[in-house]
Amino acid sequence: MEIQQQMQLICPSCTHPNGFTSAEKLEMHLAMVHFRCTPFRCGQCRGEASFHCETLLRRHYAEDHGIERFEVGVSQLNELSGVSLSGWVI
Repeated sequence: MEIQQQMQLICPSCTHPNGFTSAEKLEMHLAMVHFRCTPFRCGQCRGEASFHCETLLRRHYAEDHGIERFEVGVSQLNELSGVSLSGWVI
């Protein structure tokens, strides 16, 4: 039986307990926790409500506006466009 070990990427800014299994997950952690990026903005709140992931934006629409179905458009993803965090991945 062959056991495969999965490489863990470590955040250079904190002591996250488990590390990350992919560069994408590490980049998401850096964006949300250390850079405080909130690229998902509510179109109903005129941009005053913003979230770090689509799931929280969908919950906001449902709970605060009673809207269950909508499309996430480019205008709601403005903060991360053109930002690269790949320099953090070692």
